[in-house]
Amino acid sequence: MTVSELIKKLKDMPRTAKVVVCGYEGGYNEVPEVREVNLLLDYNVWKPPYYGRHEIGVNARVWPMDEEGEVAVLLEGGGIDSMIGNYI
Repeated sequence: MTVSELIKKLKDMPRTAKVVVCGYEGGYNEVPEVREVNLLLDYNVWKPPYYGRHEIGVNARVWPMDEEGEVAVLLEGGGIDSMIGNYI
């Protein structure tokens, strides 16, 4: 999904609705942060299926925006991904 596709979908939503993401083992978290990241496409395809398909530059041990990747928008969820986000 692209930012413009997301905006198009959000335009039909109530403006006061909370934006949430899935929690680590259940439940939902509000999105405390939105930021731009360097997304390395298909970086994790060889890993077990519970890994996300793509990786963020720093998690892949490369400096942000130095590795071939593309700009992506990360919606953090305030759970385990926020703890990981401290290292990004």
